[in-house]
Order: sequence, then C-alpha cells, then structure tokens
Amino acid sequence: MKIGDRKDLVSPRVAEVGAVRRGVTGPLTAAAVADDVVSVSDAARELAVLRIGVGDPMRVRTEKVSELRAAMARGEYRVDTEHVARDLLRDVLGQLLS
Repeated sequence: MKIGDRKDLVSPRVAEVGAVRRGVTGPLTAAAVADDVVSVSDAARELAVLRIGVGDPMRVRTEKVSELRAAMARGEYRVDTEHVARDLLRDVLGQLLS
C-alpha cells in the first residue's frame, strides 16, 4: 500500500494561532476549541523572540567557513590568543559564579 492511498488521514487545519484540530473540514468555532488549553512559559516566549532575531543556531555560515579555510590554506589565519583566553576565562568564571 502506498502512503498516498490512506484516505483516513486528514491534514490538520489551523484557524488561528493555537487552534489546530485534526479532521476538521470547516472553520473552527469557539466551542470547538474551548476545551483546548496551551500554556507557554515566559522563558519559552523569550527564546522564541531570540530565535527570530538570531536565526537558526545550527545553520552553517558557508561563506565564513570558506573564507576561514582559504585563509588557513594560505597560511594567513591568525588567532588572537589573548581574546580566546579572555573569553574562556569569562565563561568559566561566569559558570562558577552563577
């Protein structure tokens, strides 16, 4: 059986933010969603806002990676060791003090 042959599956429909119902074919009414409750913490809201501003943290910046690889291949890549050490200490001290 092909997946496409399944006639009993119906795609969920979204009528408004937070209102998803499987198998609903018409517009959703207040009575249809009255029993559904979703709670989102303040931290989750803040993370969602940050993700919109920052973008996907797992995205690879291919241009930057290509530039760094080319600089390494030419022998022109230099590391600011003081900057790296300062950031490392800041992170470690921040974790110890929190």
